[in-house]
Amino acid sequence: MEKLRVTPDRVCFLDIVPGTTYVQKIEVKNLTSRSYRLRVGQPSTSNFEIIHTEFSPIPLGLSIMLDVVFTTTEEKEFFDFFHVYAEGIDIKVPLEGRLPAPLFQFQKFVNFGVMVPGQTVSQTVMMENVGSAPGEFSLVYDGDTHVELSPTKAIVQPGCSRNVEVAFTSAEVGVFRVVVVVETRRDGAQVEKGAGHEVPQIIDVNAAVVASSVSLLLPEGDTPVTTLSFGPLFYRHSVSVNTVLANNGPSAASFKFDTTEMREPNEDGEYPTNTARSASADSAAAEDEYENPLVFDPMSGVLQPYERLPVSVTFSPDCSDD
Repeated sequence: MEKLRVTPDRVCFLDIVPGTTYVQKIEVKNLTSRSYRLRVGQPSTSNFEIIHTEFSPIPLGLSIMLDVVFTTTEEKEFFDFFHVYAEGIDIKVPLEGRLPAPLFQFQKFVNFGVMVPGQTVSQTVMMENVGSAPGEFSLVYDGDTHVELSPTKAIVQPGCSRNVEVAFTSAEVGVFRVVVVVETRRDGAQVEKGAGHEVPQIIDVNAAVVASSVSLLLPEGDTPVTTLSFGPLFYRHSVSVNTVLANNGPSAASFKFDTTEMREPNEDGEYPTNTARSASADSAAAEDEYENPLVFDPMSGVLQPYERLPVSVTFSPDCSDD
């Protein structure tokens, strides 16, 4: 159980300037039902100092305030810590003095969702420098050929941003993940952990590539249509069978039913004009035109992603089968 709470639990002085004194207050709160007498261990470097009055016991639920003072005459970064002691308690509080530095904020997850083979999609990631100094970002990854980044590095001024295009090209079916490491540099030197930086900073690129197909199915059980049986029919009578045209892919797909193979070529070896009837077409046709006995309704169109479209197949024989 936590007995004493130090807030904040880490002190970081940002954008330090030599010759300037910085002060940060810290609260030490007693969370127990008994009182505690505190003792503070000073930092090892003289740049940090913990200032406090003589401690009296901290009653339950109450707190005391400490001042963390930092000063320097050198243009460099500082790291130290101090301890807060009580009976059986030792709390270590990290201390940092940070020079002005770049700090990039950006979208950390790029999800292209479900794609089909051969498809290329892209998203834009904005690299925003919310820090206090110019900085260069570099995007490092394993060279996966599915992903292309542009640009892979750039210098960005404080308060400015640069867009990076992340493009993904799907070549084969599968689930893909590419981890892009973002390195930050200031004056050619890489910015280390701290001052809001995570190590490493990454952009996680993900995509799932699935095979896309359009299938003609029977409504009962989604059985693929390989043969349609219309049974025995009288001349000039017709019968219809209901089917479903299904697009199982994440992109739109156009379709058209082609019944050319049902025609026979004329003396010149050419196929006659197809005047295949739709549900709304007039049954009368010119004698010199070919009326296809097999009609799909609709004959053509566009299926939206994962759409299931009812299709009526009508067979109307114009002559008997010898």
